[in-house]
Amino acid sequence: MKIKVVRRFAKGQYREYTEPMVYDIYHKVGVFPLFKKWKIYKSALERNDALEYLSQYIVDLSCKVIIDC
Repeated sequence: MKIKVVRRFAKGQYREYTEPMVYDIYHKVGVFPLFKKWKIYKSALERNDALEYLSQYIVDLSCKVIIDC
């Protein structure tokens, strides 16, 4: 399983330069390597929520984790 995390500023009714940082989580889906694409799975998570979501994959479900920054 491949997971991509994209960090961005939130959009909405915020004053200029006070937008909070949020995280979007994508999973790579598809049957064949040529037809795989990124599909959004979770959107606009705060930092703690993103860490909680990712920790289940990093610690609990996976035997091998590669983080490429």
